[in-house]
Amino acid sequence: MEILRCIFGLVISVLGVGFVLTGSIGMFAYVLRGQFAETVLFLAALLIGLLMILTAKPV
Repeated sequence: MEILRCIFGLVISVLGVGFVLTGSIGMFAYVLRGQFAETVLFLAALLIGLLMILTAKPV
C-alpha cells in the first residue's frame, strides 16, 4: 500500500506541475494580447496546480 500511495502522490504532483505550467504560459499569452477575461481561467488552473502539488506529498 505504501508504494501505491507514493506512485499516486508522484502522479498528482506531475499533473500539478503541468497545470502550473499551462496556467502561467496561458496567462502570460493572454495578458500580452490584452484579453483579461481568459486569464482568470488560467489563473484558476495555476492555483489548482499549486494545490495539487502541495496536497500530494510523496513520502
